[in-house]
Amino acid sequence: SKEEAESALDKVVDALRAAERRGRNDLLEPFWELPSKDELPDYYDVTPYPVDVNTIYARCANGEYETLRDLDRAFKQMWANCVEYNVVTSNIYRDCLTLQKAGSQKIYELSGGDVAPDDRYPEPGSAASLLTEPQLIAHLYAVVTQFRGDNPPTAEAPPLAEVYKTVPSPADNPQYSRVVSE
Repeated sequence: SKEEAESALDKVVDALRAAERRGRNDLLEPFWELPSKDELPDYYDVTPYPVDVNTIYARCANGEYETLRDLDRAFKQMWANCVEYNVVTSNIYRDCLTLQKAGSQKIYELSGGDVAPDDRYPEPGSAASLLTEPQLIAHLYAVVTQFRGDNPPTAEAPPLAEVYKTVPSPADNPQYSRVVSE
């Protein structure tokens, strides 16, 4: 139920705070709120499904998370996003791994063993593996249709997919028409 999920969420966050007290006092701080788009504009390109602790609380309060598995998936998404975006040698990356282990262990304990602890650390590129099939398809479509091909990307370059959105007329591209008809 929603109330059980909210209670479990409080216990998971308490476990994260306990892990924080064993390390530096600011381990959890970057995970409470997403970075601003002004501060880290590319974060939202790299992590198409950003989530933070405040968002998890809000979704839980709205009834979007009703089970420990729902909470586990949300936290895994947050950890995977962090690993995806940050450099392996950075403090936030290491902090993420510390917090991920503590949170995963608490969810395992709360579930009575039904939700297995994730002893593996999230791997770069793992954020997409946590998405549902419709989310993956939407993400793939967005990536393909927005890809510009220039490095670094610029707003002036049209997306490469624009070329494929309409079939060229035989007058514009006779070779295309000949190849397609064969």
